[in-house]
Parts: sequence; structure tokens; C-alpha cells
Amino acid sequence: MGLAAPAVFFLALALALPSLGLFVFAVAAIAALATQAATMFAIPSDDTGSTATVPSH
Repeated sequence: MGLAAPAVFFLALALALPSLGLFVFAVAAIAALATQAATMFAIPSDDTGSTATVPSH
């Protein structure tokens, strides 16, 4: 899942650059961020009941 966002970025860039011009960098960045958000929700949750503790300083 870690390489999904860069793959989507470069795929969107390669497919849309000839037709949209330099505006496609914004489109590709938004597509990559959306893919990154989708993969965050695809990660299974921790159902062990344990909680993470943050050390206090």
C-alpha cells in the first residue's frame, strides 16, 4: 500500500499532462492524497484491546 500514492500520482500525470498542461500537477497531487487517505482506512484496526501509551516528559 505504501507505493499506491506515488503510482497514482505518476499515472495521473502521464495520462493527463498532454491534455491539461501544467494544471495536471495539482490534479495528480490531489489524486495521490486521496489515494493515501483511502489506504489509511484500508489498514485493519487493532482489535486486541491494548492502548498505546505516550511517555510523559
